[in-house]
Amino acid sequence: MNKTALSIVLLMAAMCVPPASAQPAAGEQPEMQQMRAKMNEMQALMDRVHSARNARERSRLMDEHMQVMTEAMAMMEEMTRNMEERAEAAQPPCPAGDAACRMDRMQARQGMMDQRLGAMQTMMRQMMGRMGQQGQHGQHGQQGPQGPQGQQGQQEQQEQQERRPVPRPDAESSAESHTGHH
Repeated sequence: MNKTALSIVLLMAAMCVPPASAQPAAGEQPEMQQMRAKMNEMQALMDRVHSARNARERSRLMDEHMQVMTEAMAMMEEMTRNMEERAEAAQPPCPAGDAACRMDRMQARQGMMDQRLGAMQTMMRQMMGRMGQQGQHGQHGQQGPQGPQGQQGQQEQQEQQERRPVPRPDAESSAESHTGHH
């Protein structure tokens, strides 16, 4: 994996952003709306990259996409810092024995993690598309061996994989994997 892609994975792991496809929530904070707009802008640029007819236009669009992605990552980093500071200041610790309080906080953290993972998937998909475009078109802007039909097939495969449920280990299999007993 190249340095840029690895940097994005690590940075996105620390971020908290809703996926671009999510609808704005009622009362959503302005930072989240701005982030959603950046994610949508990145997706629109990738769509334009895929439909570009010549190498020069593709290269220009990919450079523009990288700039928007860099801005989005900086915005997410700032948002994460602000959100963590606000959360710590606003929430006193749960009282001892208050299971409902702990459950609410755990569910809120899970929701934020789900949003973060959605954003990571979107950005990684776009980065992989960018890397694929560079590999297919090279410096001369020629179609790779797959051609347009191969690209469509890859896209369909990717969409099918995204629709598959992610297996979640149950407590028993998780315990087995940690202890080494089966």
